[in-house]
Amino acid sequence: MRKIAILLMVIMVPLVMFGSQITGITVSPYSGGQTLVKLGSIGDVTFTDYSLSTPSRIVIDFVGVTNDISPEKLMINRGGINSIEISKPNDKVVRFTLYTDEEYAYNITRDKSVINLTINSGVSSFAEFSKQLISDASENVDEDEGLISLDLENADLVTVLRGLANYSGRNIIVSDNVKGAITVSLHDVPWEKALDVILRTAGYTYIIDGDIIRVGTGDEFKKELKTKEESNPLINKIFKLKFAHAEEIKAPLKKILSPRGAIEVDKRTNALIVTDIKEKLDDVGKMLYVLDSPNPQVEIVVKVVELDANFDKGLGINWDVEGLSSPTGDVKGSVQSGEEIAPHTTLNVGTVSSYVNINAKLQMLEKENKSKVIANPRITAVNNQKASILGGKKFTVVTLDQRGNPVTQMYTVGAKIEVTPQINSFNEVTMDIHAELSTVEGASTNHPIINTTEANTRQVVKDGETVVMGGFIKSTETNTSTGLPLLRGIPILGNIFGTQTKHNEKKEVLIFLTPHIIK
Repeated sequence: MRKIAILLMVIMVPLVMFGSQITGITVSPYSGGQTLVKLGSIGDVTFTDYSLSTPSRIVIDFVGVTNDISPEKLMINRGGINSIEISKPNDKVVRFTLYTDEEYAYNITRDKSVINLTINSGVSSFAEFSKQLISDASENVDEDEGLISLDLENADLVTVLRGLANYSGRNIIVSDNVKGAITVSLHDVPWEKALDVILRTAGYTYIIDGDIIRVGTGDEFKKELKTKEESNPLINKIFKLKFAHAEEIKAPLKKILSPRGAIEVDKRTNALIVTDIKEKLDDVGKMLYVLDSPNPQVEIVVKVVELDANFDKGLGINWDVEGLSSPTGDVKGSVQSGEEIAPHTTLNVGTVSSYVNINAKLQMLEKENKSKVIANPRITAVNNQKASILGGKKFTVVTLDQRGNPVTQMYTVGAKIEVTPQINSFNEVTMDIHAELSTVEGASTNHPIINTTEANTRQVVKDGETVVMGGFIKSTETNTSTGLPLLRGIPILGNIFGTQTKHNEKKEVLIFLTPHIIK
């Protein structure tokens, strides 16, 4: 282990590369039958990830990588990964395409200088694969090279900074406002971490600009940045968007502009006109590369069915099976058919893995006039965008205002459903559902009564699974009078000449929603 004493000013070879880089790739087994792909990085690396099918693959695009990575195809053949192809779609992007033997759910995180990609491959044991992607000047040096140890008491801060700069092979410029002494004891830490800790402890900051380290106060750098932004010339640049709406993407981009910058939207061409200094325009371009990407779509098949709840046999749903939602229970499970419909006092929500059997029974009951399809629409929604479906009728009511003038008001009753889908990396769909069912009494009068039942829920289902909502109960009471006219209306004796029949009818409305990810 190499150690450094600042007072002796021992100069070592520089070991730090410049800019944002991808240093290497490692594929190894991970806990729970997962495959862990590690991508080593240096600097501020920006990336975006997505999955594709036919063939199955996971794509990671890195923006602004400075090291020269040669396009190649790495044959992995382990951990569910067939190969990893490294390519350059353009001069700003380095793409890693992981070809897998089937579609796997995955998760990607960043941990300091490592991007970790975990794939649910189901493979628990295989030999590790490793590949270095940059030439390292310290390849033939001990793995502990670059770590330093400092043990100083009341050492001059400027002298300490010069020693660290010499060790790193960088030049250093220290502001006149930087002064004082420092007491520090660090063991086996990277030189840049030591520099950061020492300066933050002393109340200063630094900027690494190429091979130059600049040290000063935060106010100095803020003032310098402001002066630079005010003195640099403004440039106009047009960014034409392919997928995103210019108006929607304007707000997040406006936050990264300088005080002199401006952004305008051209709705006709769906373009952004940005005015700012060159550095800020580059930042806008990097952010747009991530934000202006294809947005997946979800087709949602909805079926609203009204059933006669008085039949002993019919479709039948057992809402008490394991995993079904209730006011105090879980929200996922399997809806089972074959039992009689039980009365519901609250709304119920569950999931159906196979909609085929349920749909077949619905069709059978419809033929027997025991059920009626109120609505069966299909709608395509963009990921994270609300879709609305309305099946019902509209009617008007004429009322009088305070001055006695007639006012016509429009009312809508029926089944109204609002769904916001969100696709995750496991090819599951999270649906925020708002369901509203309404009926009207006295539509032809000036004082109609609208009965409304509403429900809000969030469900996570796999592609093609069905969410079913039940508990929407409608009860109607019908009084029928039969017999001889006039005579049946005689008090007491009228029962001899006629009969009074009271009929109670209870119906339940079920709502089925099936999302399909459009690929």
